Amino acid sequence: MSKKKKIIIAVIAGGALLLAALVGIGIKVFGGRIISESEAKDIAFNHAQVNEMDVENVYAYLDRDDWDKKYHITFHVADSKYDYEINARTGNIEDFDVEGMRNSNAAAQETPATPEASAEPNAETPPAEGNAPATTAPNNNANNRQSAGTSNAANATAGITEAEAKTLVLERVEGATEADVWMKLDREDGRLVYEGQIIYNAMEYDFEIDANDGTFYSWEVESVHD
Repeated sequence: MSKKKKIIIAVIAGGALLLAALVGIGIKVFGGRIISESEAKDIAFNHAQVNEMDVENVYAYLDRDDWDKKYHITFHVADSKYDYEINARTGNIEDFDVEGMRNSNAAAQETPATPEASAEPNAETPPAEGNAPATTAPNNNANNRQSAGTSNAANATAGITEAEAKTLVLERVEGATEADVWMKLDREDGRLVYEGQIIYNAMEYDFEIDANDGTFYSWEVESVHD
């Protein structure tokens, strides 16, 4: 066999190997089965060890990242926010994050301890015979009223309801519904606030609202792709 024919055969063989490799890459990137969104959610829920019935505000989308496909899944359970990245072809969890939220119910209902009134005030030193006592016994009824007032202040109800707060938030996000809103009542720096999040149309909105008059303390917007 001539040298020229050997070169031609080697070129053809190399081209065939290259074509096979490209076909394999093409099948991997553009073809082949990918898991469904429901399957990806189940993978995330199982990993987080949560019951689907307890999950709120689930947001999922399929994205092509570095020549591969991934599901980005975000959801809330109680006071925690979960973020997952799951390979759409293998079902492997490539990244996840859990963000703990403050326990707003406990914070809003926290009541400072108040000392109990003594059953026998000023019993330590009886007054000398024939002399009027230097001090008078405290008015227990007045003390009880003051204690009750302190307790009521610590457990003060919000000036606006959660439904009213959601309405204020949804006015800022056209198209979003109550199902897209996650919100908690919290006490921060001595004031009651509604804090929460909306995930809608690939955007994430984080907010904090004065629970007394509806003033927005903070409003942050970013893409879920960031």
